[in-house]
Amino acid sequence: MFLFTYGTLMDHVIMDQVAGDRFASVTGVLHDHIRKRVDQRVFPAIAPRAGFLVEGRMYSNVHRDAMTRLDLFEGELYQRTPVHVVIDDQRIVEAYAYVIRPEHECLLSEDDWHLDNFKEKHRGHFKNVYEGFRQLD
Repeated sequence: MFLFTYGTLMDHVIMDQVAGDRFASVTGVLHDHIRKRVDQRVFPAIAPRAGFLVEGRMYSNVHRDAMTRLDLFEGELYQRTPVHVVIDDQRIVEAYAYVIRPEHECLLSEDDWHLDNFKEKHRGHFKNVYEGFRQLD
């Protein structure tokens, strides 16, 4: 199974911990979606929006046990959704992505989200306070 990530799970440190395993990955692009920081949080969400694109990381051969852990981690804010992602060699691959549930789109801020900024300023705090980590114990 392929998983397209666009936020904290692009960070291999977090992905490996959450999934309980390590997976090969390549860069990918998801069309017709936006990525914004969730209001009052340090992590993002994506939502469908025509004409926009989101760059991210595509993990391959993600097994069922890892997906179960990822579902727990992502919680009720997101729904695992099938999407089509363009990967490095310009192939279109069907994958899953965690998309914010429509009833929660009002929580998206106007702020863009950047992985480098997250790693530099927020990773440690996120790992200590994000409720999804407690779901994995």
